[in-house]
Amino acid sequence: MHCHFVQLSQDFRVIVFSAFDGRFFFARIHRFHELRDPCTMHTRIIIADDHPVVRLGVRSLVEMQGRFKVVGECDNPDSLIRTIEHTPADLLLTDFAMPSGPIADGQAMLSMIRRRSPALPVVLLTTFTNIPSLRIALNAGVRGIIDKSEPMERIPDALSVVLGGSIHLSPRLRDAMQAEGEHTGTAAVRVSPKELEVLRLYVSGASVSQIATRLGRTVSTISRQRIMAMDKLGVRTEADLFTYAYEQGLAPAPRQSFGTAAY
Repeated sequence: MHCHFVQLSQDFRVIVFSAFDGRFFFARIHRFHELRDPCTMHTRIIIADDHPVVRLGVRSLVEMQGRFKVVGECDNPDSLIRTIEHTPADLLLTDFAMPSGPIADGQAMLSMIRRRSPALPVVLLTTFTNIPSLRIALNAGVRGIIDKSEPMERIPDALSVVLGGSIHLSPRLRDAMQAEGEHTGTAAVRVSPKELEVLRLYVSGASVSQIATRLGRTVSTISRQRIMAMDKLGVRTEADLFTYAYEQGLAPAPRQSFGTAAY
């Protein structure tokens, strides 16, 4: 018995089972994001995180379930893009902020993933909690967001929700989004997606010139977007900017040790 995949489009492909003599036994069209490899009965996952202990812990957890198989691990956006281009997978589980290499992380990384592999479901596993930025990610096609402060034992169920065609949000993030929806007149809502991304990179420690290189914009453009964002937020000093960033989740809290409740 042989198992064959035939790609029909970016969203659909057909599975064909055939005997050794060439007779076809079964063919079925599947949506890409619902497909598991029928020859192995494993859902193939790529994990991306810049901390090896996180990748190790998540890999051990999901493979212990028997349903998932990790087919690739990445520690920065560069290796992630290369992996999704050369490694067939059914789902990508990635951090949002992985500041390393010439390719930008965050929204720019998600946009590149969507262009290179539009049918691949993407789930964020992150400490990043800025609600406007996470809304932008969802609008760009992210299928799930898992808060790293939650017990890691919930990850397999979250992945199953996404593979079933639904969107998963960690309860704390879902509640925060609902609360923010009741106050849509806040200053943060008026900051554009590009300005938010510049602020995120800036408070993460990147210089204006480094941000310009990562995002493919001029230094003057990045400087202007940073100033405009600060004006919209009513932030006047660098100290106030970093205080705002920490409070709003643009700058995540210091990472905790890997454990069962925080990772």
